[in-house]
Amino acid sequence: MHIEEQQAIVLAALQEEIQKYALWIGGAIQVIRQEGISNYPIVIAHKEAQLGLGVPIVNHALNESLWSFAATTLEELVQRGVWEMERVDSFRNIYKEKTNSICVFILTTNQSQCVFLPFVMNN
Repeated sequence: MHIEEQQAIVLAALQEEIQKYALWIGGAIQVIRQEGISNYPIVIAHKEAQLGLGVPIVNHALNESLWSFAATTLEELVQRGVWEMERVDSFRNIYKEKTNSICVFILTTNQSQCVFLPFVMNN
């Protein structure tokens, strides 16, 4: 199996997990925007027991999930040195174009990756 195929499988499984917790994740995104915290909320997907970044939304160990999720913002990622300041403007432009998606920052032991995934709020 090629790397691209493996990545597509991982992203599809991640998207399923996100939709499973859409109410919680969507609620966190709404709070970040409505409270004026940031115009750029980001969901962190990880498998760590404790991340120390963002606000926990779903703990995989407690919710029989493959992933844990936390809510953060572009500003926190820059402040903590996770993202370089040079990338902020181009990120903001991309973010504004992805109106029916959420930004997911995937953290694994081997790498980190930022993706935009389609997102539908569960009612």
